[in-house]
Amino acid sequence: MAILVSAALALTVACGGSESQSEDGVTTITFSGASDETFMAAQLDLIERFEAAHPEINVEFEPAAGVDAEEGAILRLGQGDPSLDIVTTEVGYEYQWYTEGWIEPLTSYVTDEELAQIDQHLVDNETFDGEFLAVPVDNSTMYLAVNYDLLAEAGVEGPPSLQRNSFDEVVEGVWTWEQVVDAAAAVKEATGKTGLLIPNDETWILAPFGQQLGGETTNEDGLEVEGYLDGDQWVELATRYQSWFEDGVADITNPEWTTDQFLAGESAFQLAHIGDFDMCASASFECDAAAQPHFADGVPAVQSNGIALAMNAASEHKDEAAAFLKFILLDPEGQSALVDGNYFAAIPWQQASLDAITTDPAYAEFPLSVKRLGAYQFQNWPSRAIKTPAAATVFTVMSDAFLDVRVGAMSPEEAVGTMTERVERDLEAYRG
Repeated sequence: MAILVSAALALTVACGGSESQSEDGVTTITFSGASDETFMAAQLDLIERFEAAHPEINVEFEPAAGVDAEEGAILRLGQGDPSLDIVTTEVGYEYQWYTEGWIEPLTSYVTDEELAQIDQHLVDNETFDGEFLAVPVDNSTMYLAVNYDLLAEAGVEGPPSLQRNSFDEVVEGVWTWEQVVDAAAAVKEATGKTGLLIPNDETWILAPFGQQLGGETTNEDGLEVEGYLDGDQWVELATRYQSWFEDGVADITNPEWTTDQFLAGESAFQLAHIGDFDMCASASFECDAAAQPHFADGVPAVQSNGIALAMNAASEHKDEAAAFLKFILLDPEGQSALVDGNYFAAIPWQQASLDAITTDPAYAEFPLSVKRLGAYQFQNWPSRAIKTPAAATVFTVMSDAFLDVRVGAMSPEEAVGTMTERVERDLEAYRG
């Protein structure tokens, strides 16, 4: 993050956005969004629906540069580039962007009554220092994909799953990580195949594991990590995580973020992204989805970070940018564009009961199993997201620390101490 920021301030970049201008009463704003194929289609549909509802505003879409959508935004925000109005951020980065003065809080554009319509988890996750910072557009929850044929070969009874069991059974019978690892070890012993696949050592996957054990990353204002990120819960998690990879019982997906190994029948379980909800349709074995496990002595917290959209503090058309962001947050047409485009992972923004999630026409295109899985995840989000001006550092150092633990380069105690020290150094810039 520090390197990218330095580059942003040092380089003169010719930005691709066209000048916003008013012609015949129409104002053009520029939106830099995710550039992968699925998200592109959903975002363009969203823009079309918004422009139909707001003919006085034209939205020019620019696919974000870089591997991740936030990389291109960092360069332009760091320069105070006024040609960019709306930026895409991975949840966690907006807190640092706000303290840098790069994004405009949305508090003055969204009333308390409007925010009250939104699920409180989402509002809390996007509120920092009393300011509502960004609009969430995706929540990257996880689930456990299960190869029942491989489990049967090892003589193991699998967890309750969405197609095989009722939703009540799935919720009441959520497996613990201890059960998963025991079953994975039995598969390894009986078949020689991997028991559990995890999609690499990333913070957004690891953070809910720590939250399940009661771990926190920072104090409430996000400016202190000592006594939080170096807590016993994170050492305990690192110790357990290291043990999962002993003797090949667990492995990392290779290449990163693929389902190839699991679909080839090489693993009994895979911790999978809910965006891969249709993965089992490609399997040649009995495959199903189970809710994300939790630790036996912990709480059933699940991953809830994702993608959010924020307003550039240097935007010259803030009212129009705010209208676009509010359309996404509050208008059924805005939400439907993302849900129908598989962008929102089947979890609604609006306050909703479990019945509403499974009956709302906006979710008609999702299989019932996915809506039920989303409903379960919806009930078990962590109480607090990673909120800190050093959020980008937390994401990097936790990933590095758990990689070091997994490969045996550091002990759990050393890795947790090192990641805490690195974040603490970064936070010095924000403390007076």
